[in-house]
Amino acid sequence: MDRLLEANTKFNLTAIVDRKQAQDRHIVESLRHVSIINELLPERRQTEASEAGTPLATRRVLDLGSGGGLPGMVLAIARPDLRFVLLEATAKKARFLEETAQSLGLSNVKVKCERAELAAAPGTDLRESFDLVVARAVAALPTLLELAVPFLKVPGTLLAIKGEKYQEELTAAARACSILHVECTRILRHPTATVLLLTKNKRTAPLYPRRSGEPKKKPL
Repeated sequence: MDRLLEANTKFNLTAIVDRKQAQDRHIVESLRHVSIINELLPERRQTEASEAGTPLATRRVLDLGSGGGLPGMVLAIARPDLRFVLLEATAKKARFLEETAQSLGLSNVKVKCERAELAAAPGTDLRESFDLVVARAVAALPTLLELAVPFLKVPGTLLAIKGEKYQEELTAAARACSILHVECTRILRHPTATVLLLTKNKRTAPLYPRRSGEPKKKPL
């Protein structure tokens, strides 16, 4: 929180500058997602690998459009056994994330500065390589699905953090869900957000995501 508010005086990371309000909306709200992540990806300790005689498979989480590291950086602190990639297209924000992860000693965090359309293109190392994608305040759901789903394995889950108009977004995203083979399996209501859990059922066609900017200009 200290690093976020300090950096925010130099460039825009958050519109919330009151510390108490920022704590509630950023830190506490991010931590509310830990319980569902624990359910989807139960915590596993290195002792399990020792007992089994084989290394634990690395489970990966992508924070799409990470911005100030919310919720990805907070979740990485809460779940050090998971590997997090914070994807951020703006260079200043990506530098802040890299410096913060280093300052906090978060060895389970990697920052990538690139647009989602390029990072998830066919043949890239991030495509269909994540167990979980989290996205907060990134885009309307039809656009978000095209940006996020290509990163997911089958079966993988997208945690789309939305507001009060989530039902309207779900209705608008019906075609995108069909094309991208995802299904909304749960809706979780929190005091300051609604979380949509969308599960990927089939691999993503090479056509998606389309060229940079197209998912927003012409949503599925």
